[in-house]
Amino acid sequence: GGGGGREIPGPPSAAPGGNGASPFLPYLPEGMAPLSPLEVFGPETLSEKINGKAELYLSAGFVKLTCQRFAKTGKAGSWVEVFLYDMEGQRNAFSVFSSQRRADGLDTDFARFAYHSRNALFLVHGHQYIEMVASNEGMLEEMLAFGRAFVEKTAEGGGSGVNELALFPREGLEEESVALLSSDVFGYEGLNNVFIAHYNLDGKRLTLFLSARRDG
Repeated sequence: GGGGGREIPGPPSAAPGGNGASPFLPYLPEGMAPLSPLEVFGPETLSEKINGKAELYLSAGFVKLTCQRFAKTGKAGSWVEVFLYDMEGQRNAFSVFSSQRRADGLDTDFARFAYHSRNALFLVHGHQYIEMVASNEGMLEEMLAFGRAFVEKTAEGGGSGVNELALFPREGLEEESVALLSSDVFGYEGLNNVFIAHYNLDGKRLTLFLSARRDG
């Protein structure tokens, strides 16, 4: 499945819809090369790649997933799989990023919405959401280099940003807790686009909910 709870994936399958040169090559650090074919999945086939997690992405505006595995030269057992999700807009990308965020993640310094664990990297850049999962904990340097290069060389594009973040009071805010829930919030089909955030005030933990709604 996709996101924070992802297990290390098994061997890559054949590449449905994957053809042409890899779009990831401009961001690949030195000493790494493709290990698997390029794979491309649309809304109808996403569950083939991330079975059990597809609905989260589909409900948040998913357009396309492009993924590929890369290994250190001469070390096929040391690889990283890149998952690039086109989510149409930054709000959608932030939604899937934030709703799966790991509690033990460490922020990076090259993107506003980015963090890493010992064997994975997660980041939002414009309408794109990237997950990178490594076969072992010794690949963090390569993942960070890829992420930094992607952010530096790729335009964010236009579209609506995550402007509601400025509305959250700063005092006591647990920054990493802010998340955007896209649909079926609290089990209600009509309730969507709800931001949540946790606060610690005077030893008490509070949760704030925010949703910009239209009148009528």
